[in-house]
Amino acid sequence: MYELFHESRLCGQNVHTFFTDSNRESVGEARTEGQSDHQKIPMPIERKYSCLSCHQEFLSETALHKHTQKQHDAIRQKKHRCGQCSYGSDHTGDFHKHMRIHTGEKPHKCSTCGKAFTQSSTLQTHVRIHTGEMPYRCSTCIKEFPCSSHLQAHMRIHTGEKPYRCLFCGKSFGASKSLRTHMTIHTGEKRYRCPT
Repeated sequence: MYELFHESRLCGQNVHTFFTDSNRESVGEARTEGQSDHQKIPMPIERKYSCLSCHQEFLSETALHKHTQKQHDAIRQKKHRCGQCSYGSDHTGDFHKHMRIHTGEKPHKCSTCGKAFTQSSTLQTHVRIHTGEMPYRCSTCIKEFPCSSHLQAHMRIHTGEKPYRCLFCGKSFGASKSLRTHMTIHTGEKRYRCPT
């Protein structure tokens, strides 16, 4: 069982919310001690466990521990470690490619429009905009794409797979962009700001 403290969106008081393993993902099923009105509205789950390396937050100590082992312990053992983020690699070439993110170096330039890229593979995909080459084809509807990742995202339309899940309400989406748009409902973040 997990116990979280938060401010009620209903009355503004500090309340305790209890989550069991079966309902901790389902915010609407939270049982609030002594205040039955609170369970009638969905409340975002507060994350109390923060990673000291990357500051990502987690619901439980177990989830934080798994994250640390997977993301940071493995990186500490890598031959090359980035001093500006948590990236690590045993391959010198991959490490140099990664460092371009921080230096802003873009050595691969499009001869048609002049746009520059950090990696040659990204330039190769970009050039297909100019040539019209679409080497990746959907076997279901015959739609074509310039890169494999676009085809993979498209295939979710046919398979119904929705791997991107909202941590607040549990709703799932087929595209990460759709999840980011949905999250603004919970965070109150404005996607477009007035420039004036």
